[in-house]
This record gives sequence, structure tokens and C-alpha cells, in this order.
Amino acid sequence: TWMYFALFLPVVILIYNAVRREKRYLVLLFSGFFFFITISGWLFLIFLLETLWTWETGLLLQKVNLDPSLKRKEKTAKKKKILTVGILSLILVLYVLKYLDFTGVNIVNLLNLFSLNLTWNMLNIVSPVGISYFTLEAVSYLTDVYRDTVPAEKDYTKVALYMGFFPKLIEGPITRYGDDSKTLFSGIPVSYANLTSGYQRILLGLFKKLMIADHLAPAVEIVYEWDDMTGSVSLFAAIIFTVQEYMDFSGSIDIVIGSARVFGISLAENFKQPFFAKNAGDFWHRWHITLGTFFRDYIF
Repeated sequence: TWMYFALFLPVVILIYNAVRREKRYLVLLFSGFFFFITISGWLFLIFLLETLWTWETGLLLQKVNLDPSLKRKEKTAKKKKILTVGILSLILVLYVLKYLDFTGVNIVNLLNLFSLNLTWNMLNIVSPVGISYFTLEAVSYLTDVYRDTVPAEKDYTKVALYMGFFPKLIEGPITRYGDDSKTLFSGIPVSYANLTSGYQRILLGLFKKLMIADHLAPAVEIVYEWDDMTGSVSLFAAIIFTVQEYMDFSGSIDIVIGSARVFGISLAENFKQPFFAKNAGDFWHRWHITLGTFFRDYIF
């Protein structure tokens, strides 16, 4: 963590400001590559293949859309097939790498209720960092291209930066290409205002994570290990666990948004004072906002 703040981020800022404006987004791209490789090693290749697949699929959707020889219904049908193959391929990779063992174990446990005595040999597949986030962003991008909400990006490096912008690799938020492209590739210099505003948000996130979440974590663990929990203790445990989870996750998002703000890049907010919600429905509209809007706009 401290290597990120004390070394990685300052070095990226210095290099970013040193190069020409039109090349600055490449500094962010290769910084993301370095960040990715440092954490995930050779699994970085999976990220490269997924971004290449997403880029190519987007261009193919655009090509069909601009084909004057196809009628409107033919275009829609052809684009739908391309989109389906593109998205299912991405989801399949995500499923195999993250959820295959989970599915296998639960199916075996379910079947063993009928005294079958089956076992599941764990595959222990390792997935690259942030695969859930950059996969959902790829789905978002392809769907928006399909809907003509955004044009397909001709430059592969820009699609790769959108999916692999280093601050949001680990914790999100899940952003839209149309929103990110407004500032992600602008290359505006790191100003004093953005630097101070960004670091203030980063420090707020560190306070939430280190001073609140990390200090609540042992208490949560102790309370949940009690054998005889009364109703009031159970309620207390639920409250401090929720606060600990919120401070940890929202603190991480503060660090992400603050890091992006240093470079003049605006990322979507992920929390909006959830504990001031009027009801349960309002609470979930304020908690992990980008995941909720993703499901609303691309699933439901």
C-alpha cells in the first residue's frame, strides 16, 4: 500500500507531466500494465487477450452498422449475434477462472444430500486482478457500441486504458466508456488544484480503511466467534460488520477516485451516504452505485 503512495503514484505523476499532452494517456496505459504485472504476473496475458477481443468485437459491430448493403433488420440481427458471442466469451472466461470451483463444490454438496458421497477435486485456478471489473466494463462497452450509444474505438490502446486504468483495477468502480473518454484521454497536466483535491480524497480513503475499518475488523471477528450470542449482541455484530465493510470498501473507492482526480480524470461515485437512506431500496441505490446501474442498464 505504502509503495503505491510513496513511490508508484509520484513516479507516474512525474512521467505523465514530462511527456507531450497527446502521449500522456499512454503513460497511464503502461503504468496500468506495470501495476497489473506486479500483482498478477503472467496472468496479465489474459487481460491483453480480453481487451484485444473487446476491441475487435467493437470494430466488427461498427462495421456491420456502417454496411450500406444491409437492411435495418439484417444489421440488427447480425449485430445481435456478434454481441452475443462477444459477451458470452468474456463471461465464460470470468466464470471458469473465478467460479468453476465454487459451482463444482456446491453441486457436489447438493448431490451428497442424497448420500452419493461425491467429491470435487479443487482446480485452484488463479484469476488476474480485477477480472470481474474489467469484464463488466467490456460488456458495457460492447453493449453501448451495439446500441450506437458510443462509436467503436479505433485505437486499441484507448480500449485497453479504459479497461485497465490502474486506480480502478482492484476495487472498481464499474465505469462507462462514454463517461471515461471525456477525461481519460485528455492529457491535461497535473495541476496544483487537482493534485491537492486528489490527495485529500486519497487521505480520506486511507483514514476510513486504516483508522476505522482495520480497527473494527478484530472486533467483528471476536464478536462473531462467540458461541452464545444474544439478540442484542447479534444486532451489534451486524452493525459493526456493516460499518467495517462500508469503511473498507468506500475507503478504497475514495483512493481510486482521488488517484484519478490527480490526473484530472473523473470517475463515477460508488457510494452516496447509504446510512442516510430512507428505506432498504434507497440504501441499495446508494451502496455500490455503479454495480446497481450496470445491472439496471445492461441486465434488466
